Amino acid sequence: MDFLVRMDTTAVYQLPDRERKKELIERESLRGQELHVDGILRKVWRLPGQKANIGIWSARDADQLTEALQSLPIWQTRP
Repeated sequence: MDFLVRMDTTAVYQLPDRERKKELIERESLRGQELHVDGILRKVWRLPGQKANIGIWSARDADQLTEALQSLPIWQTRP
């Protein structure tokens, strides 16, 4: 099943630069690549002028999608 997911990344920009750029973004990129190789994260688009993106995600059900989203390091920055 495919899902259209919108992610607001505003909270990430509230982190100190070093933590955001060096640690979080590198880990997020690595995890995103893993999800892409696994066929779960199919495509991502940045939203111009916003701290957000949208993507097409594939999962067998909403539970698997939630599990994949929660595996992203950026998930921990959510308010």
